[in-house]
Amino acid sequence: MRVAAAFKKLRGMTLLELLIVLAAVAAIIFVALPTLRRSEEEAAADLAKDSLRYLYGMEQRYNARHGEYGTLLEIAKDPSLGKDFDKRFAVEKPLVNGVSFTGPVSKGSTFVITATLADGTKYRIDQTGEIKTGL
Repeated sequence: MRVAAAFKKLRGMTLLELLIVLAAVAAIIFVALPTLRRSEEEAAADLAKDSLRYLYGMEQRYNARHGEYGTLLEIAKDPSLGKDFDKRFAVEKPLVNGVSFTGPVSKGSTFVITATLADGTKYRIDQTGEIKTGL
C-alpha cells in the first residue's frame, strides 16, 4: 500500500512546463548559432592565411635553391624540400579542410597562390609575402 501511495505523489511535467523548457532551449540555440558560424568562418580564414604563409615560405626556399619560383608539384618533388613539404598540397588542385588552393601554374620570377574558402572568399599571396583579400 505504501508503494502505491508513493507513486501517486510522483508528478511528471505538465505540457506547459515542457513547452517552456523547449522555448528556452530554442532561444539559446537561436542566439548561439550565429556566433558558432562566425567562429567557423574565422577558423577557415585563419587556416587559409596560415597555409598561404607556409606555401610562401616553401616558395622562398625553392627560389633560393633554384633561382626561380616553382609550382607546388615541383616543390613537392624537389629532393631537398619534398621531405618538409605538406603532401596535402602536392596535387593539381589542393583542397585542404574545405579550402581550395590554386597556383602557381608555371616556373618563373613571380608567383601567385590563391586560397578560396567555401563561401567564395579569396585570399592570395605573391612573392612580396603580403596576403591580400579578393582578386
